[in-house]
Amino acid sequence: MIIVALFAMVFSAQAYGEHPGVEFYGSYVWGHEVNIFQPCGIDAEFWVLADPPVLEELRQYHDEHTEELYQEIYIRFMGSRVYDEVDGFAADYDGLIEVYEILRMSTEFPDECP
Repeated sequence: MIIVALFAMVFSAQAYGEHPGVEFYGSYVWGHEVNIFQPCGIDAEFWVLADPPVLEELRQYHDEHTEELYQEIYIRFMGSRVYDEVDGFAADYDGLIEVYEILRMSTEFPDECP
């Protein structure tokens, strides 16, 4: 059910760079033992995976543009769900999502993502 809902919000399914992926949008939260994405309109949270430069870009933007711990930012990115078994902090969430390329980050959320 979550998988169907998650992909219902996809704008496009296309090859993007080296990775096939789809466009996701929603909130991202970074902090101590927290690295999560929640798609707009879906009551599920996913642990974020990414190559080190992409994670650094997310974390740096988050640190520079938020004033409170665990404050949400809006992100749009090309990525995909990961269906590996999880452990550690990621096991507390609804699954894994991998970010290939960040398309947009903002502290303001658009109307499509209340």
